Amino acid sequence: MQLRNAFRPQQMAASSRYLNELIPNVTPALFQDFTYRMAQKITNDEIFYDPSDFLSGARQIFRDYYAEAERDLPVWFPTTLFRDYEERGMFIWQQLYLSHRSAFDVREDHTVLVDIDQLGARTNRERANKIHFLPVECIIEDSPVLVLHKQLFFAFIDVAETKGSLFQRTMASWKRKKSSK
Repeated sequence: MQLRNAFRPQQMAASSRYLNELIPNVTPALFQDFTYRMAQKITNDEIFYDPSDFLSGARQIFRDYYAEAERDLPVWFPTTLFRDYEERGMFIWQQLYLSHRSAFDVREDHTVLVDIDQLGARTNRERANKIHFLPVECIIEDSPVLVLHKQLFFAFIDVAETKGSLFQRTMASWKRKKSSK
C-alpha cells in the first residue's frame, strides 16, 4: 500500500507511548471472532464477497461490529475497494511508456515488445518488480522477453497507442518521403 500521509514528527513520541500501552492488551479475540463470522457466512451459503469487491464481506462484518457496539462508522471507514495497487501500476507503466517510448515496439500483430532493460531493470528482481505492476491479462510472455497484449496494455495505461518507437516512426516517415519522390 502506498502511504501518502506523512506522520507528524512532533506526535511520534506520544504515538509510540500509546502503542506501547496497547500492545500488552492485544489478544487474538478480534481475529478469532472475525474468522468465525466469515466461516459462518461461507457455511450458511451467505454472500461473503462480491466478485468486483472481494473485501465487501469483511467490511460488512466490521459494520456489524460498530452496530453491535452502538458506534457510528468512522469517517475514514472504507465503503469501497481501494484500487491503490492497480492505480499505482497504471501510473508507473504510463510514465515508463511516456518517458521511454523507444523501449516499446508496438507491432502489427497486436503485441508490444518491451525492452525492459531500457526501463532501468538491471536485476531480475527489478525486472520482476516492474512486471508485477502489470495486469496478468496484459502479459503474453515475460521470459526471456516481455511481450504485452497491445489493446489491453494501452487500455490499462490509458494512453493512445503510438505506432512503434520514435526511431521506428522516424524511419517509416523517412521511407515514405523517399518512396514518394
